[in-house]
Amino acid sequence: MIESQRKEEAAKIPVGRSSDWRRRERIAQALRWIRSCAMCAAVLPPIDVVCESCWERLAMIKNTTGGSRRLAQAGYNFPVYSLFTWTPETDAALRPLVHSLKRGWAPSAVDRLAEWFCFERSRLGPMSANCVVPAPGSSFDHAKAWGEALGTRLQRPIVDVLQKAPKQVRLQRSRSATERAELRFQLKTPGKTGQNAYGGPHLFVDDVITTGSTAMAAYMALGDPKGFEVWTMVNRPRLATL
Repeated sequence: MIESQRKEEAAKIPVGRSSDWRRRERIAQALRWIRSCAMCAAVLPPIDVVCESCWERLAMIKNTTGGSRRLAQAGYNFPVYSLFTWTPETDAALRPLVHSLKRGWAPSAVDRLAEWFCFERSRLGPMSANCVVPAPGSSFDHAKAWGEALGTRLQRPIVDVLQKAPKQVRLQRSRSATERAELRFQLKTPGKTGQNAYGGPHLFVDDVITTGSTAMAAYMALGDPKGFEVWTMVNRPRLATL
């Protein structure tokens, strides 16, 4: 009975591009012909946030299933996978990329990153998550764009069910380490917790992970579910001062 209810609820959530995604993608297609590369400032179009030469540069520093740069990250309370690792060596490439993706106005670029990520993650074996939960933010920011790109590729519903608890409205980058540890989320619809909340197990997605406090807040708000995974664009090591 519980399983059938879970499937019935998940089926109500559409899988695929939202109207907001499609609108922003059309705008991004136009911007490709007038913007400069965020990394090298090249102006020869088309430029999808960064030029093709810089996309090749990014491909060279992405994390993979082997080698020194690994997709799977250690030191967290649940499985965490990140496409890039933000270090002093990769700062010049990743800083302008991450900043350019803010506010969700580059869906086609995010989609390319999601394609890279899904390919590498598929090499590590199957995952158990049945839905994609984006980090709380504005109506369509970089975390939600990342979640929608991944959800569409995986054919998993995107369930935007988390919100910041009262007095948790400051930006993460303006918080101290202690304040980050105290971060709390809550469900937009109270009363649904545990493994079956919103079609769990859950795949939590965010743009950057540092201490893991955002992911932990999501994990706690969802009721400490089993099969919880975190997928991020960038892992920024805890001791980094970037």
